Amino acid sequence: AQGAQTPAPFELRARAKGLGLASAPHGAADLPRVSLDASRLRQVVNNLVGNAVKFTRQGQVRVTGRVLGAGPHRRFELVVDDTGPGLTADDLAALFQPYAQGQAGQRLRQGAGLGLAISRQIVDAMGGTIRAEGLPSGARFTVSVPLLLDTAPGGATSLAPA
Repeated sequence: AQGAQTPAPFELRARAKGLGLASAPHGAADLPRVSLDASRLRQVVNNLVGNAVKFTRQGQVRVTGRVLGAGPHRRFELVVDDTGPGLTADDLAALFQPYAQGQAGQRLRQGAGLGLAISRQIVDAMGGTIRAEGLPSGARFTVSVPLLLDTAPGGATSLAPA
């Protein structure tokens, strides 16, 4: 069908595992056009959600996006929660280092341990922050990047639904 989007690899993996994959955007509909490197942000989202799906055996992965603040302090916040094995204090200490893998990653022996390091570099370059925390049942990754109002005609990416 024309206009149909191809599902991301993590969506197919989540379906195959029987996981719930939920997303909840908040505040994007009222957002004016902003300057944002959408392809780089998409890479971060794919890394975070892909990891969450990879390490979650049952339950769900929930992705929440929201716009916070106003004016020059407006930010886009993305939160990825999962019901996977969680993160230990040792995992959290090294998680964003190149070639580092948490205990679950070492057990699965998948990936090179570069996705989170690359995600941190991208988010840092965008002037944002990325952090991880262990939850009682799973893990949470939070990304926050500034949103700049676009003043050039036709050059911005909007977070609002098309």
